[in-house]
Amino acid sequence: MNKEKRKVLVANLRPLGEVFNITPKVFEAGGKQYSQLADRLEVTYDYDLEKYNSLIGETEILVGWEFPRYEIKEVAPNLRWIHLMGAGLDQCLPLDWLPENVLLTTSAGAHAVKAGEFMATALMMLNNNVLQFITNQNRQHFQSIYSSPIAGKTVVLVGVGGIGGAAADRCQALGMHVIGVRPSNKCHASIDETFGVEHLNDVLPRADFVLISAPLTRDTRGMFGSEELSNMKQGAGLVNFGRHSIVNEDALIDALETGHLGGAIMDVENPDQVEWNPRLWATPNLLIIPHCVTNDPPNFPKHIIEVFFRNLDGYLRDETMATQVGREREY
Repeated sequence: MNKEKRKVLVANLRPLGEVFNITPKVFEAGGKQYSQLADRLEVTYDYDLEKYNSLIGETEILVGWEFPRYEIKEVAPNLRWIHLMGAGLDQCLPLDWLPENVLLTTSAGAHAVKAGEFMATALMMLNNNVLQFITNQNRQHFQSIYSSPIAGKTVVLVGVGGIGGAAADRCQALGMHVIGVRPSNKCHASIDETFGVEHLNDVLPRADFVLISAPLTRDTRGMFGSEELSNMKQGAGLVNFGRHSIVNEDALIDALETGHLGGAIMDVENPDQVEWNPRLWATPNLLIIPHCVTNDPPNFPKHIIEVFFRNLDGYLRDETMATQVGREREY
């Protein structure tokens, strides 16, 4: 094993705020239980690409979120690994810019604890008709709507990664029957049944609730359209915690306006940065959540570095890293 110090560049961007701010103190805290690995690193910190051009040429490992991707091959001859500060990587797609000799990892799992809390909250809101009450309040309409306990109801999880796995744990704790849909048939301790993606439409009619946490790829874009939403049972609830483009917005609006779906909760990116249908603002029984609820500023940066160090152990051993991205599958 090569024992020389590995040069790491942490490329922070101030406009992203404290959620993505990896300071020396944060890096030290995240690597506290990996002190022997931390001793193998020579870490430099940059802000807003101020020193990026002068440092990237000698860098072996880049930790960042947004950087000049299409210049990487020319300006970073020593680069071997890029670790993204977030769990998603759709801002990096397609991966045609990624040199063949450079590995790419994400911070998948860094959101898990907070994401599990939010998923449980979303399910309880849907089960207790909170979205209908909000819609009725906005319409100055008073109506009693009754519900039954959530225990024993069925939830279909589309995507069982870090966030989906955390959601599965919460759903099991609530006494729900948990069905997982994922590309592989890999089991999860909190999931009762697992199916491949090709069986999605077979299991949707069984769902009282559907939780989406799949990554946005060429295969998942538009994954939920009119057919899939129609296959969900009357009055079912939907939570999309993946990128909003996974669900066809027109189809979702129709399903809510006709009352086929009982409610939906959508985590969406800033409309000033990502285009989405403005009709969503006025859609009944729909709650729009800014893409922030799993970001815990005091702790999330540390969790990013904890994921980094778990990957670093594999990297130094020339093994596949825990959150290593597959170029073809795009996650």
